[in-house]
Amino acid sequence: MNKKVMSELLDKVLRIYDDLFMEIVYRAHHNSFKVSYADIFYDDFVNYIVAACGLKRRIFWRYLPKESTLRYMYERRKGFFKNLGKRSTFEDNKRDLDFWLSQLSFWYGTVKAFANVWATVVLDKEDIPQEVDWEEAIVLYIISDFKESAKNSNYCVVRKRWVEKYKYYLDLEQVIL
Repeated sequence: MNKKVMSELLDKVLRIYDDLFMEIVYRAHHNSFKVSYADIFYDDFVNYIVAACGLKRRIFWRYLPKESTLRYMYERRKGFFKNLGKRSTFEDNKRDLDFWLSQLSFWYGTVKAFANVWATVVLDKEDIPQEVDWEEAIVLYIISDFKESAKNSNYCVVRKRWVEKYKYYLDLEQVIL
């Protein structure tokens, strides 16, 4: 992973993430405020985590496994924007709020878990134990999805300088199994 990008994300997570999440969820704002700010966490996932892992931001989604939660949440978000201009979407504010709160919670939890586990493993030099907690499980699941995306695309979703690393880790995983 790109240490500089992940350090920026960790700094952002430590400084503002919890306060921003609580502000969005619990403050009595209009629904449009919640909807517009819910996308901050999705953008951080794409701009920091995907970039730090050496994947191309726009095309790696296509090659994720069908059963992937990342793919499901991305496609729900994409479908929402596709149907945004239709009349029924604007009439149902409650549905919009529930949708964005689910998106907000998922991307917030994913980014925060990734940053925390990265700090623990890379900066504090701790190993991931055999029995993992929730944050570590999220990170392992995301990394697995990234590797599957790279393999399914024949490494076209991986930036050139990262291709050898992905191949090495996939080969190493095959040897271990």
